[in-house]
Amino acid sequence: MKKNYFIFLLSLSSFVTFAQVDDIDGNSYATVIIGTQEWMAENLNTTRFSNGDPIPNITDINAFYNAGDPAWAYYANNISNGDIYGKLYNGLVAVDSRNCCPTGWKVPTDSDWTTLVDFMGGEAVAGTKLKNSTVWNGTDEVGFNAMPGGLRYALAGDLNEGTLFGQGFWWSSEYSSSVDIFFYRTETFAPNFYRSAENYTLGMSIRCIKDASLGLNENVSDFQDSFVSPNPFSSRATLVLNKKIEGSITIKIFNTYGQKVKEVFESANNSITIDGTALSEGFYFYTVNTSDNRILNGKFIIKN
Repeated sequence: MKKNYFIFLLSLSSFVTFAQVDDIDGNSYATVIIGTQEWMAENLNTTRFSNGDPIPNITDINAFYNAGDPAWAYYANNISNGDIYGKLYNGLVAVDSRNCCPTGWKVPTDSDWTTLVDFMGGEAVAGTKLKNSTVWNGTDEVGFNAMPGGLRYALAGDLNEGTLFGQGFWWSSEYSSSVDIFFYRTETFAPNFYRSAENYTLGMSIRCIKDASLGLNENVSDFQDSFVSPNPFSSRATLVLNKKIEGSITIKIFNTYGQKVKEVFESANNSITIDGTALSEGFYFYTVNTSDNRILNGKFIIKN
């Protein structure tokens, strides 16, 4: 699986697009850091679980409803909707242990969604702040890019895609009962981001989140010459530089709004102590500027 990391891309909306990740089909998704979480900034569009097993495409709405197994469909069976909104999946895809998200990513739990909503100010206002600001009527304050992907519902067909009466629906990975699964939604004419539960037979969007249980100590090559260990950490950690560096270096640390919160000047060393005791809990990015004009970069979490 290919993953490309970039130096900070700051926008007027004050969010940081940090990376992109590819699914098993080769679809690429932008990702964004929001608080202590890393989310895809696009809805899932895969046709396979991460182990390679296919997810059946069921175009007939009644057959979709009665499938009894994982299934996906384009809204209105129109392939062009996949490029804009991703695919609609029944709830059995979201809870399947084979994982429809890329390796290292997962369908968010109910708690993951709650953390996001709370970070955005709560259910009463989070919808406006998360909705796309170009094709929808949101302010998209953190780059989540919530899109009105609609709903597949056997009793009424495909509903509420698009902008005028648009709604977005996203599965969690947790059952609320034997047949119902928690999901979250927002709509055009409300600022809310609602939590509810519905039968697994419906078709909704899926938005993947980085699996925080794996930590951030991925393959060193993912960070292009540097990484922080342990990660997350509460007070101190080691910044490891894998390339031979001579002279002096400047370490700059930024929060998720692109604000520089710390700057340290050091003599070149392959292992440098990062003191995070003065930093608040959350996600941070760093750059290492070398005397020979190289820039190394990465990320870490402070977790008290």
